[in-house]
Amino acid sequence: MGSSPFAGITGATYDEDFIPGPERPWAPDPESERISLGAAVRPREDVSYSDRIPNFDVNLTEAGASNGLVSEALTVLRDHSIYVDPSGRLSKVADDGSGLVTATSSDVALVLDEYSRWTTFNDKGEPKKGPAPGWVVQTVMGLSEFPGFPRIKIVKATPYYVTDSDGGYKLITKVGYHAPTESFYVPVGAAQHVKIPNKPTRADAQAAWNRIEYIFQDFPIDPVAFAVVLAALLSVPLRMIVDLLPFFLLQANIQGSGKSLAANVLVDVTTGGRCQRIPFTPTNPDEFRKTIWAALRAAPEVVLIDNIVGEFESPYLATAITEREYGDRTLGVSENPIVDVRAMFLGTGNNCTVGPDMQRRTAVCNMISPEENPSTREVAERRLRQFVQQHRAAILSDVLTIAQAYFDAGSPRVPEVEARPSTDFVGFELIRSIIVWAGGADPWLSKDLLKAADPEREFFSALLSALEGRESMTSSHLLKIADAGVTSFAKSKRDPITDAFDLIRTPRGFTPKSITTLLTKFKNKRVGNLVLKSDDGHNKSNVARWSVEVVK
Repeated sequence: MGSSPFAGITGATYDEDFIPGPERPWAPDPESERISLGAAVRPREDVSYSDRIPNFDVNLTEAGASNGLVSEALTVLRDHSIYVDPSGRLSKVADDGSGLVTATSSDVALVLDEYSRWTTFNDKGEPKKGPAPGWVVQTVMGLSEFPGFPRIKIVKATPYYVTDSDGGYKLITKVGYHAPTESFYVPVGAAQHVKIPNKPTRADAQAAWNRIEYIFQDFPIDPVAFAVVLAALLSVPLRMIVDLLPFFLLQANIQGSGKSLAANVLVDVTTGGRCQRIPFTPTNPDEFRKTIWAALRAAPEVVLIDNIVGEFESPYLATAITEREYGDRTLGVSENPIVDVRAMFLGTGNNCTVGPDMQRRTAVCNMISPEENPSTREVAERRLRQFVQQHRAAILSDVLTIAQAYFDAGSPRVPEVEARPSTDFVGFELIRSIIVWAGGADPWLSKDLLKAADPEREFFSALLSALEGRESMTSSHLLKIADAGVTSFAKSKRDPITDAFDLIRTPRGFTPKSITTLLTKFKNKRVGNLVLKSDDGHNKSNVARWSVEVVK
C-alpha cells in the first residue's frame, strides 16, 4: 500500500466541525440593515421614512390599517431570510445550513423583531415600541400565497457551477441566494476551504483523477464502475447546469463489498454528509411516491435510497428523474403542489434487478467481489470515512479541478460521447465528456452491463425450463439438486436446475429459506408459456411445493 497522495496538499486544513451558528451568516446583519416599520403618529400627519421601508402614519386601531401593516411585514420577511420552498410554502434555510425547513410563527416573529421596529399608540397618542403584534404574525401564517418572495429550488453545501451571461460556466463560492438559478449556497465544513489551480490543465485534471482513484482503490470496481462514481461526484457541483441526471446505483454481488460505504463517501465529499435518506417500499408504491415528494420538498442535493432489495422499479421515481418538476397531493389539502427536481438520486443494493423503466434511467456501478467475506480484506485506509472527512477540502478541490480544466480547455467535443447520445439525459453528456476527456471510461457504458446483467431474470427463465414436466418440489429438494452438481464439470452430468442456480450463486450459497424467498418473488409470473406455481403448503406435509404450469 502506498502513502496517501493527499499528504501535504494545501487546502486540506479546515475546521470540519464548522456549522453556521444562530447568527446565520447568510442572513442580513440586523444592525446594518435595520428597518423602521409600524404604526407611527396620528392620521393626517406627513408620512416619514427611515431606510428603505416607510414609517406609516396609521394607528393599529384605524380601519384598513391591518392590510397595510401585513403588506409591510411581508416586505420585511421577503427581504430578510424568509423564502418559499419549491412548492410555494413559507420557508427558511435551516440554522445549520442543511436545507430548507418550514418557517414557523416563531421564525416570522423573530425576523420581524430583528429587522423592523414596531410602534403603537395608546388613546392618549403616547408611543410604545415593542414586537410585531401577534395578529400580524398569525395573518402572515394564514396566507396561502407569497407573491414576490424569492424561491429556493435547492440549498447547495458545495461550490457549484451556473451558466454565465456569456454562455460559459461560473463557479459560485459566495454565500447566499443566487437569484438566476433560485439556489442558496451555505458551505458546509471543508467546502469553504476549496482551492483549485488557476487555469488548470488536462495534466492537472489527470493528477486530480489519480488522487480520487486512491480513495476508491479498494472497492471491487472496474474502470466503467469508477467512471460512474466520478460522474456522481461531478453531478452535485454541476447540477445547476445539467438539466436531468440518471439514477446512480451502487450494486454489489455480496454483502460487505462496500456499496453503502461508497455511497456514504460520495455524500461526505459532495455535501459534507447531508442528504435525504429514504427507504424503497416496493410493496407500497403510494407510500414511496409520497416519500419521494417529501424528500424533494426539502430541496436536497442528494436523495439516497439505501439497501434496495429485489426488483427495483418505480414509475414515480422514473418520473422524478426524467422530469424537471414532481407533484403529489398533500393529505387533507385540495392542492397538488409541484416541486422542482434538482437533487441527485443515489441508491445501493445487493443483487437487485432493475426493471425496464429504470434500466434506461440508471447508471450502475457494479461491485463484483470474488471473496466470500470481502469486509475482511486488507485496505489502504481502514477508516475511510474519517480519512475522507479529514481531506474533504482537497478531494472536493480535485473534483472541481477536473471540471474546471475541461471548461478552461474550451469544453472540447468528445466523439465517443457524441456517437452514443444519452437521449433522456442530454445534459448528462457534459459530465460524460468531462470524464472521457480526462482519460476515463464513459459511465454510460454501464447501461450495457445493466441490461446484460439481470441474473435473477435469467435464473427464473432457466429454472422454468428446468422444472417443466417434472413433479413439484420443495425448496429443500431444489437445494439438494442445486448443490449436487456443483463439483461436476461435465455438462452432461449436471441437472439443469443446478445450471439455473449457478446463474445467481454467491460464495454464501443457498438455504431452503433463501430459495423460498427467491421463488416467492416469481410466484405466478410467466416467461413465454411457462408459469411458476406453488401450492403454498396445502398438502400433507404442510410444506410449499413448486412446479411449472404450461399455459396457452
